[in-house]
Amino acid sequence: MRSPFSLPTLVFATGSLLAAGTVFAGTPDAAAEGARHARRAAMQQRMFERLDADRDGQVSRAEYKASVDARFDKLDANGDGSVDANEIARSPATAALLRALGGTLGILQQAPRAYLQGAGGHGLDAAAIEAAIAARQAAKSSKNFAEADRIRKELADNGIVL
Repeated sequence: MRSPFSLPTLVFATGSLLAAGTVFAGTPDAAAEGARHARRAAMQQRMFERLDADRDGQVSRAEYKASVDARFDKLDANGDGSVDANEIARSPATAALLRALGGTLGILQQAPRAYLQGAGGHGLDAAAIEAAIAARQAAKSSKNFAEADRIRKELADNGIVL
C-alpha cells in the first residue's frame, strides 16, 4: 500500500525518529562506546587511505583537492560545472541513504516504477484495476451507490486508493 506522505515528509519523520531514539537511548555503556570509537577510527583510517593517493603517509592539498574535485564531478550529472539541488538529490549516495533510512520504516525498498504501479502490493494487474474502475464509474452513473462503494472497498482492500 502506498504511503499517503510525501518523500520530504518521510525523510523528515525518519530523521526525527532517529534523533528521538538517540535522545531517549540514554548514555551507552562502556562496551558500546568502545565499539563506536573503534568503528569511527576504522572509518577515519579508510578515509585517510583513500585521500593519500601517493601513499606517503600524508594528505597534501593537491590530493585533498583531487578527491573533492572527483566527488564534485560525480555530482555534476550534466557536466555544466555547477551542482544544483536536483543533482545532489539524484546522486547514488543520497539514494542509498534514503533507502537505508526508509528501510527503518519499511518504505523506499522498491524500484520507483514498481512502487508507483503498485507492483507486489496487491493481486490485481493493470487491466483488472481499470475494469474495476470502469465498473465503479458505471455503477455511479446508474446511481447504484452500494455497488460503487463495494468496488471502491474491494480496490482499497487491495491497496488501490481512488
